[in-house]
Amino acid sequence: MKSEKILPLKKIKKIIYIPYDKSITHRGLIFSVISKNKSVIINPLKALDTLSTLKILTKLDCKITEKNDYLEIIPPKKIFSLVPLDCGNSGTTARLMIGMLSSLKGSFQLIGDDSLSKRPMKRIIEPILKNGGEIISDDNFLPIIIKGKKIKKIEYDLKIASAQVKSGLILCGLNCKEQSIIRGRIDSRDHTERILSAFNCDLQINSKNIIINPSRPKDIVLKIPGDFSSASFFITLGVLHKNAEIILKNIGLNPSRTGYLNILKKMGADIEINLKDDIEPYGDIKVRSSKLKNVNIPNEIIPNIIDEIPLLSLCGALSQGEFKINDISELRLKESDRIRSITENFKNIGLKVIEKNETLIIKGDQKIKGGIFNSFKDHRIAMLGGICGLLSEEGVEIKDSECVNISFPNFFDIIKQL
Repeated sequence: MKSEKILPLKKIKKIIYIPYDKSITHRGLIFSVISKNKSVIINPLKALDTLSTLKILTKLDCKITEKNDYLEIIPPKKIFSLVPLDCGNSGTTARLMIGMLSSLKGSFQLIGDDSLSKRPMKRIIEPILKNGGEIISDDNFLPIIIKGKKIKKIEYDLKIASAQVKSGLILCGLNCKEQSIIRGRIDSRDHTERILSAFNCDLQINSKNIIINPSRPKDIVLKIPGDFSSASFFITLGVLHKNAEIILKNIGLNPSRTGYLNILKKMGADIEINLKDDIEPYGDIKVRSSKLKNVNIPNEIIPNIIDEIPLLSLCGALSQGEFKINDISELRLKESDRIRSITENFKNIGLKVIEKNETLIIKGDQKIKGGIFNSFKDHRIAMLGGICGLLSEEGVEIKDSECVNISFPNFFDIIKQL
C-alpha cells in the first residue's frame, strides 16, 4: 500500500490538462456495443474504471482497434458471453451493463471487486424485475446472473436521482418490444440522453419523463472532453489558495455537471469560463485566489454536485460563516462512506466537523494544520487529501494513495509539478 506526502505551496501559477471524462468514456464504450455500425471514441479516459468497461467489450466479442488518441469499435454480430464480465470497481459499468444486457437474448454473469460487491444494485435490478426481466442475485448485490430476453417495455418512476440507474433503464428500453417511459427523479446527469439522441436513438425528453422508443445508435463519433469532476480538485485549489492562478484546458461543461461552479460563484469565487458548444459542451476554466463566504446549498442541486461534495465541504471549512449541507445520504453508498471519510479525515488534519445522519455542519474560517489522511481506498477521498496537503500548514500524508488510478492516474504527478 502506497502513501503520498503532500507539502504546502506558497504560490501556484499553472496551466493544467485534466484526464478525459470518465462518465462519458464509459457511455461511449458501452453504447458502441449496440451500435449499428463502427464507433469512434476520441480521447477515451485510460484509467482502471474505464479499462474494466473496455475489457468487458472484448469479452462480448467487440473488435477494438486503438489508433493514437482514439478507439475504433466494431460491435459484435451477436452479443453473448461464456465467461464472467468483471466490472472491477466501477458502479457505472455494472449498472449500465445490467440495463443493457437484460433486454438482450443470452445469459450473462457480472462480477466486481470487494468494494463494488458491497454497493447497492437493487436500484437498477428492481425496476427491471418489475418489468419482466430475469436477474438472479444474492440480495441484489454482485455477482449476479442476467438471463437476458426481449422485454415488452420499461415503465418506472425513479425514486432517486441517479444517472447510472436512469442510463441503465434507457439502455434496456432501447431494445424492448414497445415504447418505454421513465418518470420521477430524472434530474441527474444527462450524458446518456445527449449522446444517444445525437446518434439516431429515438428519445423524447422533457422535465417530467423520458420516452424511449425501440432504436439503436448509429455511426457514433464521440470526442471526450476533460473530466469536470477531476478538474474540480484544481478549481478548489485555485480559489482556496492564497496566491494562485490556474487555467484548466478543454474541460467538459455539461450544465448537469457544473452545479459546483455555480455554487462557488455565489460564494464569491473568481472564475472565468470560455465555453464551446458540442454534443458535450466544453471549454477552458480560469480560477484565481478568492475570498469565499458560505451560502445556502439547495437540496435539489445535490444530484448534480454529488462528486464534488467532499471538495465543497473543504471550501466550507475555509470560508467565512457556517457551512451546512443536507440530503447527502447518497454519499454513504460511494466507493467509501464519504460522509464518514470526510468527517474522520477533517478531524485528523485539524478541521472541526459535525456529522448528523445525512447532514454535515462545518464551522468556517478554519485552517488545515496537517496530519494523516486515510483514503479508505476511495479515489476522490485520496485526491481530496492531496488538495488539503497543498493548503495545509505542515503537509498531509495520504494513505493508500494508489486508488487515484481508478479515475485520475497522474493526479499526484500533476500535484508534484505545481
